[in-house]
Amino acid sequence: MNTSTVAKELGISQSTVQRWVSGGNILVERNQHGHYVFSEANLEALRQMKKELNNSSASQEPREKKVRKGTLPAQRSEEIQAVVTEIERKLDEKADSVVSYQLLQHRSDMEELQDLIKKLEKRIQKLENSEIENRKSDSLTAFNGNPPKNKKGRIFQSVFGFNKKEQKNPSC
Repeated sequence: MNTSTVAKELGISQSTVQRWVSGGNILVERNQHGHYVFSEANLEALRQMKKELNNSSASQEPREKKVRKGTLPAQRSEEIQAVVTEIERKLDEKADSVVSYQLLQHRSDMEELQDLIKKLEKRIQKLENSEIENRKSDSLTAFNGNPPKNKKGRIFQSVFGFNKKEQKNPSC
């Protein structure tokens, strides 16, 4: 049997099997690759070892785990605290400067947007005023009895280079 099979049979890990073999003075053969090859006698010896370990651990009271606490000399602790305090101070300064820069940048962006809005308002106002004047002039000509000029006709005439009067009275 190999280490894996023995470990499954005993319900323990392969490394535990290997540790018990090396520490328990159990003579186990090895194959050409250096791996353990267990016989039935080896398996029985390992079962006995497991039984003894279980019996001995059941009779012992559970041990309390010791908690390790690191200690530093007082002077070293104060040095570390001073370094940490200095790093925190520098970090706070850096954070303040970053926030200040961002605020200034946002303020600049806001001012640019406000200027753009003012320019757009002026442009819209000019367009509205010119539209109002165009409507007034169109209504005045309609009131005077002259029909409003046909804008499409003017474009058509300018493209083809003739007007309606020339068509009615051809000179040729």
